Amino acid sequence: MTFLGSPRQPAAAGHAPHESPRIMMVPMDVLAVLTLFGGLLGLSFTSPGDLARFLAPVLAAGAGPLPAESTRGEVVLVGASVVVALAGLVVAWLIYDKRLVRGGSRAIHALLAHQFYIEDLYNALIVRPVQGTARLLAVFDRDELDGAVIGLGRGVGRAGRDLSRLETGFLRQYAAYALVGVLAILVYWVSR
Repeated sequence: MTFLGSPRQPAAAGHAPHESPRIMMVPMDVLAVLTLFGGLLGLSFTSPGDLARFLAPVLAAGAGPLPAESTRGEVVLVGASVVVALAGLVVAWLIYDKRLVRGGSRAIHALLAHQFYIEDLYNALIVRPVQGTARLLAVFDRDELDGAVIGLGRGVGRAGRDLSRLETGFLRQYAAYALVGVLAILVYWVSR
């Protein structure tokens, strides 16, 4: 549909689809060529490619030949990937270009429309529990922690007000407090 289909919406006035400017295309073309070349350097089914041999002194794995069983697995995985990709292209071509497949199962349609229910599963297993925990912690923070801090602040304020009553500015009263303190210390030493 992207490459062979027709546009779904008419082009807006003066805004017809166009290719990116050269300043954007040249870096992408260079990266594409380098990616292809880099992939060919590392391409190997039976022994390390040129890239692996080049990096062998740096890497601990060395550049010896791969065991036969690992090369068979590599060939199978590459082949399976190519077959699945080609099968997907053929199925898409049959559905969208040739219109050979019509109707379909409502269950499959629902599964695809809901993107395999991955978002729903993510919401159920992660988002909602995290939001619920956040709400509980917000209530705990507001009611318990803030209450404790506010209560402690009020207690310190009350203690400060009560202690400020002891400071009257009269020297005789301060001398009496000092005398009571000295007597309390003497009683403590004598009682030991």
